[in-house]
Amino acid sequence: MLKFQVDPSPDNQEELIELLSSDIDLAFTLLKMSEVEAKNYLEHCQSALRKAQEALNNIRRFQQRILDPVKRQEIHSQANQLQAAIERLRQGFGRPFPLR
Repeated sequence: MLKFQVDPSPDNQEELIELLSSDIDLAFTLLKMSEVEAKNYLEHCQSALRKAQEALNNIRRFQQRILDPVKRQEIHSQANQLQAAIERLRQGFGRPFPLR
């Protein structure tokens, strides 16, 4: 996961948005890895899911720093899609195993 040390000033908004977008992309990749790993390596699957959840938590925390309401809503919508994908994957295992 990316470590967020971005100043939310107007000069750094594009960098913040780029970091959040990259973390969303990475989290979706982790979910795909989790699906693949679930067939043979449940421990790896759970680890990938935990990392995707961690990314989502970071995104939720930092999205409020986006000053442009349109861009903030775009990131928020993508985060909602990520959250739904995490929940679907967890439910797909027949039990919602913990992510911690």
